[in-house]
Amino acid sequence: METAKPVKEGNAVYRPLLDTTLTKEDMRKAKQELNEKPEDYGRHLNRVRELLAKEKDLNAKTDDEFLLRFLRARKFNDERAANLIKDHYRYRAKHPRLFRTPKDMEDIFRCNIFNYLAHRDAQGRAIFVMKIANWCPETFSFKEFVGAGNVLSQWVLKNPVTQINGYVGIWDFKDYSFQHFSNSCTPRLMWMLSSLMQDCFPGRFKVAYCVNCPPLADVVWKLFKPLIREKYRKRVVVIGKDMADLHKHIHASILPQEYGGTMPLSDCTEAVNLLMQTDKECQKDLKYGYVHKSGRCKDEEDEQDLVPTADNKTSSLTGDLKTLYDNATFSDVKLETPRKTFRAHKAILSARSDVFKNMFSRNMKEKNSGHVIITDLDDETVHQLLTFIYTDSLGDLTKESAFKVYKAAHKYHIPHLKQTCSSFLIDNLRPDAVCDVILLAYKHQDINLKIHLQSYILRHDKEVFSTPKWKQFMVNNPQLAAEVMYQTVSQSRI
Repeated sequence: METAKPVKEGNAVYRPLLDTTLTKEDMRKAKQELNEKPEDYGRHLNRVRELLAKEKDLNAKTDDEFLLRFLRARKFNDERAANLIKDHYRYRAKHPRLFRTPKDMEDIFRCNIFNYLAHRDAQGRAIFVMKIANWCPETFSFKEFVGAGNVLSQWVLKNPVTQINGYVGIWDFKDYSFQHFSNSCTPRLMWMLSSLMQDCFPGRFKVAYCVNCPPLADVVWKLFKPLIREKYRKRVVVIGKDMADLHKHIHASILPQEYGGTMPLSDCTEAVNLLMQTDKECQKDLKYGYVHKSGRCKDEEDEQDLVPTADNKTSSLTGDLKTLYDNATFSDVKLETPRKTFRAHKAILSARSDVFKNMFSRNMKEKNSGHVIITDLDDETVHQLLTFIYTDSLGDLTKESAFKVYKAAHKYHIPHLKQTCSSFLIDNLRPDAVCDVILLAYKHQDINLKIHLQSYILRHDKEVFSTPKWKQFMVNNPQLAAEVMYQTVSQSRI
């Protein structure tokens, strides 16, 4: 990064990210797009300082470089620049986890989730890379995830070239999973992110290119889209997996190999090493902000643990996804029984069931029509199936409903749901119900259920073998009955 040289391709010149030289084109853009005139700096800077001085309990940083960053972000409108600074400090007080020092966040930085490429694009914009696959939600919370991207971007934003030209993003959703989704896509967390991007970050976000997007990423966009203003919605471009489409926007000569470019694989090591050198400066910067008499931000209690506890994650995820299902918000598929229609989301169904995933990813009628016809499950079973898919939990089960949901889980290949029903049947096993469960276990080749049945029968053999149901079972299924009895006798001799 520090040794990067300009890259020339035709008439275009791709400058090194760390070059702070303002070109004639930069100055022209600053004047025409940002209303920037160096001869007027003093007047604008003094006016912003006056406005900030009037703000009660605010100890703001007021050096020229810091204020110019916000003036450029608000096109040298003094009042709007001052308001952006206030909003920045309010947001920082409310979300301190997003503004920690580089050394406090070094572990997540080293995960190579975020990076800036060594060269700018043809318009002089910094190129931000996010690789979602490198984020482990069990190790780092979504707030730490956002905080890492924010602190790294604040560092790059100190360069006046970035302040004038802005930045573009390559958001790589390769290997995006339901675990990533469930730990980030709650209304509260998404609002936190959208507020940072739109109202508190003094940078010019120009466009984001989303690459390697699975179906679940479409749900994320549908949830996030209503939270951002129209101009930002138009700046999100879905590329897919064909990197030739990305090359139409960013030249391959400055892209890393994983995006079809000629540069080495994207590696944040050098950027992080440089960022670590600014740690003391960042510590000083954190002393600025709103001062509260209690010594604590009034909203700081909103901050959760670094990695949310299982209870916190379950309650928020269950509530949010249940609402998504109940209200059919942004639904894009219908599951139809003879009597009822259930609205759902292809991406969530695909993330939870391989059967649904194949159904919607291949050229099948369900993918093209947006309808899934279900004739072998009743309405209540479909409802329980969908409830589990969205919330990972079931309501009250009965023996009859457990059998039905078990079969639905087998049909749509949802192992955890199948295991939940199996556990219920095992926990509620009675001598006169053993035969039905045996048929279920052997029909679906459920080894775990068979083992528990054998253990139960071994303990209650006299009660089981003396029931009328068992006698009828031997008549209807003599070979299976013989196998079960043989297994029981074999176990009793061990």
